[in-house]
Amino acid sequence: MKRLLVCVLLAGLTPFVAANFVLADQPELKARVFAEYPKLDPQHPQHEQLDDWDVVCMLREFSYRHTCYSNSVSSRSYLAGAAVVDELLAGKRTLGNVYEFFDNGGGGVICGHTAHLLQRLYTEFGYRAWYAGHGFSPPTPRGSRFTHAETLVQIEVGDDGNRRHILTLHDPNTNISYVDAETKTPLDYFEMLDRLVRRRAATITTRGAIEDGIHREYPFTICFSDETSGRQPDYFKASWNVGLKSKWIDLGDNTWKFTGPRQVASFERLGDSWWKKELVAEGMPSQTIYLHCFPFQVSGGPNAAEILKKARTIVRQDDRPGQE
Repeated sequence: MKRLLVCVLLAGLTPFVAANFVLADQPELKARVFAEYPKLDPQHPQHEQLDDWDVVCMLREFSYRHTCYSNSVSSRSYLAGAAVVDELLAGKRTLGNVYEFFDNGGGGVICGHTAHLLQRLYTEFGYRAWYAGHGFSPPTPRGSRFTHAETLVQIEVGDDGNRRHILTLHDPNTNISYVDAETKTPLDYFEMLDRLVRRRAATITTRGAIEDGIHREYPFTICFSDETSGRQPDYFKASWNVGLKSKWIDLGDNTWKFTGPRQVASFERLGDSWWKKELVAEGMPSQTIYLHCFPFQVSGGPNAAEILKKARTIVRQDDRPGQE
């Protein structure tokens, strides 16, 4: 079975004023987001208690739950989903329309397009955000080739009189954001890279699902007849993004919908047979987080080239062969 290919995204966001954000010309999308995360609504009595970090984590989770996945970049599901996201990036669709397409089972994507969607959602809510890729692109002389995509977004942190802007990193594929392991406060992307260079991954952890007592549906994966013909549903539960806990239904025409969490643990198991060995081959610890030491793309927002240059300087990547 072909495993799901993965890529990374980084995004940054503009200073955010929680009480005043608007979605330009997308009231239906705004209404959908507020329905699932009521505190994001400026009319909610607890809205002003939110800070930037609360907001970007809620938006990360919304995009995670409404971005449908595929199992293979050669599948009809992926080709359909990628085409729709590409239309968004070309200005031919709205973001709300793309989320509706996925909710209706029209197709799926993998990490790259998933990161693009979260970057656009952050932008719609008034933040500066970037797509960011890390991993081995181009493949290294040793043959390492894995890449992943996540999102960087700029937020404001600190107490009154000591406010500052930082870039924070979010993964809408597995629904996590990176924080300091001791304080559980948002971690600046460049600080995170510096810690990794010094092999201090133990000082970094993640914030996962929003815990506010509201029940929300899991994301899902779509398989069309080109993948399902002659196979049983259990075949797909070996995919990290489907997993053993997924439930499936037949949508007709041999289109199967698997609903369940895309879990970090399942993603890590895929890494056991793939990129962890590549990290070791490149002289790094085997933990997945060290893939961030190989940034190769930042795009979609202002000063993207400067962000990438600073990241590469921190990890001293410019001296590494095969990473031009």
